[in-house]
Amino acid sequence: MADDVETAAAQQAGHDHWYCRRFTRYQRSQACGAAPGRAGQLVGDDCGRRADRTVLYRTDPVDRGATPGDQGVDPASVSRQTPPFDRRCTQSRPGLLRGHPWRCHRPEGWLLRHCRLYRKARLRCRRADRSALGRLCPLIAQYGYRSCWSTPICSYQGQVLGTFALYSYQKGLPSEEHNELISMAAHLAGIAIERRQSEERIQFMAHHDALTGLPNRLLFDARVASALQEARQNDQWVALAFLDLDNFKLINDSLGHHSGDQLLRIVADRMRTCVRRSDMIVRVGGDEFIIMLTGLPAEREVVLTRFEKIRSAIAAPMMLSGHSLQITCSMGVVCYPEHGATAVELLANADSAMYRAKEIGRNNLQLFSAEMAAKAHEKLLRHEELRDAVARQEFVLHYQPQLNLETGRMFAAESLVRWQHPERGMVSPGEFIPLAEETGLIVAIGDWVLNEACRQNKAWQDAGLPPIVISVNVSARQFREQDWVCRVSAALRESGLEARYLELELTESLIMQDVPAAIATMHELEALGVQLAIDDFGTGYSSLSALKSFPVSRLKIDRSFVQDIPADEDDMAITGAIISLAQKLHMRVIAEGVETQAQLDFLRISGCDEIQGYFFSKPLRAEAFEGMFAAEPGSVATAGSEAA
Repeated sequence: MADDVETAAAQQAGHDHWYCRRFTRYQRSQACGAAPGRAGQLVGDDCGRRADRTVLYRTDPVDRGATPGDQGVDPASVSRQTPPFDRRCTQSRPGLLRGHPWRCHRPEGWLLRHCRLYRKARLRCRRADRSALGRLCPLIAQYGYRSCWSTPICSYQGQVLGTFALYSYQKGLPSEEHNELISMAAHLAGIAIERRQSEERIQFMAHHDALTGLPNRLLFDARVASALQEARQNDQWVALAFLDLDNFKLINDSLGHHSGDQLLRIVADRMRTCVRRSDMIVRVGGDEFIIMLTGLPAEREVVLTRFEKIRSAIAAPMMLSGHSLQITCSMGVVCYPEHGATAVELLANADSAMYRAKEIGRNNLQLFSAEMAAKAHEKLLRHEELRDAVARQEFVLHYQPQLNLETGRMFAAESLVRWQHPERGMVSPGEFIPLAEETGLIVAIGDWVLNEACRQNKAWQDAGLPPIVISVNVSARQFREQDWVCRVSAALRESGLEARYLELELTESLIMQDVPAAIATMHELEALGVQLAIDDFGTGYSSLSALKSFPVSRLKIDRSFVQDIPADEDDMAITGAIISLAQKLHMRVIAEGVETQAQLDFLRISGCDEIQGYFFSKPLRAEAFEGMFAAEPGSVATAGSEAA
C-alpha cells in the first residue's frame, strides 16, 4: 500500500507559486516477472518495491489550468519529473486527482486504490499547506526570497512531524544536489524529532499514573518542596489532603477490576474539575490520592470548604457497568505551616487524620490535631513493642477453670494470653489483641498460644493430674489460614496431647464470614478428634438454619447476658432461650462471667450444664492452677467460698 505523505508549501506575493510534493512510486519488482517500467513512470502493484521521489509542479492561483511552459519553465523538465501525470496514460477516470493541473486522467499503471490513497494524503496535506503558508509568508517577504523547495518530515510510520524548507533568492527548480540535501536533512530531522517525542513520552510515563493520567508520587515529591517554599515567602498556606475511597474493594469484588479502573478514572476527572491549574492531584496507589492546594489564605474555613467541595463531587451518583453507584471517601487534611514543616511530616499527619476519619464511620473529613499525632505515635510504639514481644516470647498463659454444675467438679480450663511487658508489667488482652489483629501479629501469637496450651496440658497429665480439656480461642485471621488444620495437627503431634483434650473456641462472626468454608474447616478439625465450641453466642449474627449444621459440641453464653441476672428480666429470658435451644440441638451449654450466687442459682434452675467465672476462680498462672487442681474442691459451695 502506498505511504501517505504530506507536504509543505512556500509562497511569495507577485511571483510564481510552486508546491513541492513527495509521493510514493510503485515500480514493478523483478521478482514479479514483469519488465521494469520506464524511468519516472508509476507501474506495478503491491508486489513492487517502493521508491520515493520529489515532484515539482505549478499551481498558479490565477490560472490553475495553465501549463508549465506558460510561466517560462521548461515543460520537458517538469514532464521528466512528473511521470504520474503523463497525458499518454491509457486508463482515465475524471475527478480522482482533484486539484492537480492535469486531473482528468488516472496515471498509467496506477490502481484505483492508489489514486484514492493519494487523494486522501493530498487532502491532509492541503490543510498543512495553509498553516505553513501563513507562517512562512512574513519570512519570505521580509528577506526577499524568490523560491522555496520543501518536503515533509515524516516518522518511520509515515506520520507527518513537520516541514523542511530550503529558500533561495533565485527562481528556479532545485538541483540534484539540493534534492539530496533536502531529503537527507528531512530524514535526520525526522529521527531527531521522533527521539525527542520518545523522550517526552518516557518522561511523562515516569511521572504520571498510567490509569488516570494524574501525577504520581515521584512528581509530587519533586514539586511539593517548591510549593512550600513559595507559600513561606508569600505568607500563604498550602493544604494537603490524604484521600481514600470507602469500600472500593467491594466494587472490585462485585463488578470486577475493569469497573474498578473505570471508577478511578471517573473520580480522577471529578477531582480535576474542582481544582485550579496551580493545584495538584496525585494518585498514590490503589484507591488512595493526595490533593495539594496552593496559594491559600491562612483561614481554616476556606481550606475545609475547598475540600468539602471535592468530597461532594466524588460522592455524586454515577453509572458503572449498568449499575447506579455512589462512592464516598475518607479524607484527612493538614495545613502548612500549622501542622508540619516538611512534606514528610505533613503527609504522615494527613494519613493519621484520614485513618481517624475511617475509625469514626468513614465518609467524612478530619482536620489533623495534636491529639491525633500523640495517638499515632503511641500506636507506632505499641506496634514495635508487640513485634519485639513476639520475637522474645514475652507472653504467658493464664488458665480459668470451668465447672460442671451436675458433679460440682472442674472438668476443663480456658487458656487466656497475657503480655508480660518488661516495663509496664502485665498487659491485659484488651489492650494488645486489637492491635495484633490489625497488624497481622495475631497469627504468630495464636500459634504460640495453641502450642503452649497443648504442651502445658500434656505436662499436667504427665505429672499425674486427671486429664482435662483445654480451650483455646481462635481468631478469624488464624482460622482463614490455608494450613490452619495442619498447624493444629502439628501442635498435637509435637506435644503428644490427645486431640480429645483440645477444644477450639470460634466466634459467631468468624463462622458467618464464609459459612461453607467454615463448615468445611470445622469438619476437618472434627476428623482430627478436636472438640469445637461457639464462643460469645448471642452477640453475633449467626443463622439458626446454619447452626444446626455446625459440628460443635458446646455453646458459650456471653457474659453480657449473665452480668445483669437476676435484675434484668430480658437477659434472663434470652439466657433461658439459649439454654433451651442448645438442649434441643443436643449441645452442652456453658455460661461465662458468673460472679454471684444468684446468677449460679438461676443458671442451675434453667438447666445450664457448666459455668465459668470469678465466682469459682479467676484466671491463674500454670503453677497456681496446678495447685488448685491438685486440691480438687468437691463442691460449688466450697469453690465459691474459696474464691470469695
